[in-house]
Amino acid sequence: MPKYRYRILTGVIAELMDRDIRTVCEWKDVEVLELNVQLDHIHAVFSIPPKISVSAFAHRFQDLFTTHDASGLAAWLGQADQSELRSFARVVARDRDAVLAALCFRWSNGPVEGHINRLKLIKRQGYGRTGFALLRQRVRRAG
Repeated sequence: MPKYRYRILTGVIAELMDRDIRTVCEWKDVEVLELNVQLDHIHAVFSIPPKISVSAFAHRFQDLFTTHDASGLAAWLGQADQSELRSFARVVARDRDAVLAALCFRWSNGPVEGHINRLKLIKRQGYGRTGFALLRQRVRRAG
């Protein structure tokens, strides 16, 4: 920690700082290797355990879909809820039936979504300048 201008970390304040830092480290599963509260600064050395990276969780989620492993979803959700992806995991858990259907069935509405996206793009390109007849002509030409 940067040095403080005044020498105030003495007595009760020093004891409270030591206790609070150790308490927070306990909550976060961080090991305190060295902690010295000096008069004007705190010298601390911590050992922070590595966590599974966000990209590793994302790859494991993608692997669920390539292998169609519906049984692995529950395990992934449990682990992801303890990681930085907890908000995404909650959304997946809330939409669990749809995710399980995507894992179990081999068919997809991806091609349909692609065509809809292409149609919307053509429509946006001519927005305000074209009528339905010209739009139909452009869609037929683009297809």
